[in-house]
Amino acid sequence: MKHILVLIGILFSSLIVNASYDFNTRCQEAYQNILDLNFDKAKELIKQERILNPKNNIPLYLENNIDFVYLLITNDTEEYELRADQWQDRIDQLESYSENSPYYKTCLAECKLQRAVVHINQREFFYGVLDFNRAYRLLTENELEHPNFMPNKLYLGMLHTIFGAVPENYRWGIELLNFEGNISKGIEEVETVIHAANENPELFHLRYSSLLMITFLKINYQSELLPDENLINSYEQILEEHSNAMLVYGYSKFLIAQNKNEKVLNYLSQYRQKAPLKVSAIDLMHGTALVRKLDPQATQYLESFVSNYQGTNYKKQALRFIAWSALIQGDTTAYLYNMQRCINTGEAFIDQDKAALREANEKTIPNIHLLQARLLFDGGYYRKATSLLKNISLSGFTNDEKLEYTYRLARIYHQMGNMRKAIENYTLTIENGSESESYFAANSALKLGAIYEKRAQYNQAVQYYESARNMNNIEYKSSIGHKAKVGIKRIGNLKK
Repeated sequence: MKHILVLIGILFSSLIVNASYDFNTRCQEAYQNILDLNFDKAKELIKQERILNPKNNIPLYLENNIDFVYLLITNDTEEYELRADQWQDRIDQLESYSENSPYYKTCLAECKLQRAVVHINQREFFYGVLDFNRAYRLLTENELEHPNFMPNKLYLGMLHTIFGAVPENYRWGIELLNFEGNISKGIEEVETVIHAANENPELFHLRYSSLLMITFLKINYQSELLPDENLINSYEQILEEHSNAMLVYGYSKFLIAQNKNEKVLNYLSQYRQKAPLKVSAIDLMHGTALVRKLDPQATQYLESFVSNYQGTNYKKQALRFIAWSALIQGDTTAYLYNMQRCINTGEAFIDQDKAALREANEKTIPNIHLLQARLLFDGGYYRKATSLLKNISLSGFTNDEKLEYTYRLARIYHQMGNMRKAIENYTLTIENGSESESYFAANSALKLGAIYEKRAQYNQAVQYYESARNMNNIEYKSSIGHKAKVGIKRIGNLKK
């Protein structure tokens, strides 16, 4: 649930005309305004729909979506508590209506899924699990009653993927609740919905949610995020028709994950000229992309995120990027100042913020050449990064700097398709860094696991995934361990 913002816009099941679930033109327009964060306009349309069609249940559903998106964007604890009763009232009203429609259980399940995500974002884990359980029951029942109902299949696919990623030491909880999970099956279910939505004009509304959903699942649950031009093309086609804030976020997030830095920068620059910025996270992505290009303009977008985002996650990461940008420009004083801000701002709940806080507390200034190589690699500027590394003298490097040097080379060779040199440098990093608290050796083991999994050399893959889990790294301990556990689980499913 650490990737919580990606779920904004994903948990929108789109309902078609059906008795008391009439997703008519007015409701579709309200839905579009919610996706674009125009809540006041959406509320006006919902009010009109209530007057003209008092028996339609969709306004309840749309109001729920407004609360859901607002609470995730703002992370406002007071509003979370104030809106709790309204949320339950809507669910109670939806439960009181006829169960004949296939939308009945899907709509209820989605409202509960939305509330589960908000609970978890507010650290109310117990209540979040309860709502996940209730939603899963509704979706599985509806799947039996209406096996070809695409809105239901979309959210069931998401849950199958997430439950399939739960590691073995927590499987008892999945078994106790009788959840079923399989990563490959879940992703296939979502892809089935995408195909259906592209082929059937009546399911056009599902294109938005299914596209955001597959983005979230591929970034977080695939062993290796391979180039996916089809997904990028799908985004571009939809964004040309209607460019809303949530789709812009999903598209940019996927491009950044694919190291397509120039494409991100070009798109966000064009988007800012056409529409006001409404999602602070887009500022974070824009700033991140500019840092990866070693562009000092990154600071203005990152500062905007730190100032305007009302949540607590990612703020330490943003300040670390601001500090790095200053260091690259030769301003050590500004680097130290912003790393002190990093200590005093936000929370260290997610791995990115933990890593930023660790660097700030260590008060050790990074090697500027390795930092530049890291950022250039993350932006997809592989040749520039390679050239920079090859001109570095290792004389005077610390042990961790030497580890980072071989790790960076391995990552570049991996992305450029030179597997022999990638494996050679990953192996060297593991041999020299298995006892280090840095993440270089652990992530090298994770990457080797993915390479051997792709080659169907499953025993070696599991060996490296286990190694990634058990190393002494403090940096990115949770995310590397999680991905390694997912890899082991995925291979286990393949062998069944």
